[in-house]
Amino acid sequence: MASDLNNLATLLNDVAKREKERNEVLIDIGFADFAFSDEGLIEETIRVFNARYKQIINERVLESMTL
Repeated sequence: MASDLNNLATLLNDVAKREKERNEVLIDIGFADFAFSDEGLIEETIRVFNARYKQIINERVLESMTL
């Protein structure tokens, strides 16, 4: 269980870092209108995290069904 929580924390940190970097690139190349606000960045991070988390759960369920 602790390993799963560490994996989720790492996943959330990775997603947040990637979304922040994406935002910075958009601003740097002159597409600031497409960059997220701070609140939008948090919302997008949570949306991406939730999608990935659901994917992980689905993969584990499928694995357990084939055992």
